[in-house]
Amino acid sequence: MLKIDDKYTIETDGTGCTLVFKETRQKRNKEGEAVNFTDNWYYGNIKQCLKAFIHKDLEIAEDIPQLLKRIDGLETLIKNLKL
Repeated sequence: MLKIDDKYTIETDGTGCTLVFKETRQKRNKEGEAVNFTDNWYYGNIKQCLKAFIHKDLEIAEDIPQLLKRIDGLETLIKNLKL
């Protein structure tokens, strides 16, 4: 497992890679406990997973200055990953 940040990891299984998003949501289940939300996206290799992660991260930028700041942060984050 490769941890990208607090919410995203990449898991490999020998046939491909999975970009995994995990987050505790405010929505509560019937017992009143916080709900853990997980979403998985499947790709052929780590490069495709990282491209998908970048795309998902950049979607939340609201303007050009914020987009440029996020790009700089992503470049640093990816350079520091232990591949």
